[in-house]
This record gives sequence, structure tokens and C-alpha cells, in this order.
Amino acid sequence: MWENFFSKVKIKKGRGTPVCLANDKLLDETEKAINIKLPASYRSFAKQIGPGEISPFFRIFAPNEGSKRWNLVDFVQSRTQLLAIAVDEFGDIPRC
Repeated sequence: MWENFFSKVKIKKGRGTPVCLANDKLLDETEKAINIKLPASYRSFAKQIGPGEISPFFRIFAPNEGSKRWNLVDFVQSRTQLLAIAVDEFGDIPRC
């Protein structure tokens, strides 16, 4: 699925802590933990490329066991907690 992507860009490994790529078991566990069905394209990306940073402004989170920094479950849970704090502080957030 990502062969065309790899043919057009150069991926450079960073100096940070390496992370393990996701597998089907880890992706299934992640779906249960965050209560979201992950799209097939995202599952493929997580298994072939994994999490990382394209620039300081574009970060990709994916299930991984190698680093909490890029772990999708930790990211979703931390944002859920922040949202709960905001709702407690400011009331319900308007939806479009």
C-alpha cells in the first residue's frame, strides 16, 4: 500500500529512541483501548512505517511498544484527560 509513497520520498531515521512497528495484535489491542476502529490504511502505515516526526509541527502517533513518546494509546488518553478538564472548567464544548 505504501510503495508509491516510498518511491517519492526519502525517509531518514532520526537520532531518537527507535520504536517497534505495530503488528495486528497490537493494533487490535489499541482499538479496544481507545474504542476506535482504525482504518485499514492507517493499520498498514503503522505496520510498515510506524510513528515519528516529519517536522516539529507534524507528528504521527502509532501503537508501539518501544516508546511512550509516540504511542497512540498514551496520546489519546492524555488528550481525553485534557478535554475532561476543559469541560469541567468551561462547560460543554460546542460541536459543529
